[in-house]
Amino acid sequence: MNMQMSAGKQLEIAARLKQLWKGLLPALPIPGDEQFLSWAQLASEEIVCHAFNRGRKKAYQEREAGIAVTGDSIGRFITGVIVREREERRIA
Repeated sequence: MNMQMSAGKQLEIAARLKQLWKGLLPALPIPGDEQFLSWAQLASEEIVCHAFNRGRKKAYQEREAGIAVTGDSIGRFITGVIVREREERRIA
């Protein structure tokens, strides 16, 4: 977790993540600032960015398959990727 990071740094990362969401997932509603801050606290920015890219791919695949894609479903998917990736890196 990145709780040892200063609040200011966490807010900076959260702002960058919000811009990344806008760039990668423009068709989906933007989550609240609290969600971006939560992601910034969960893992490194590298892991979160990786999860966002995985979320983009999943959203595209679901749209192509005719499955309704929501910001909430992709947000939950991203959180799951972050948690799994963080644990895998901790074990390795």
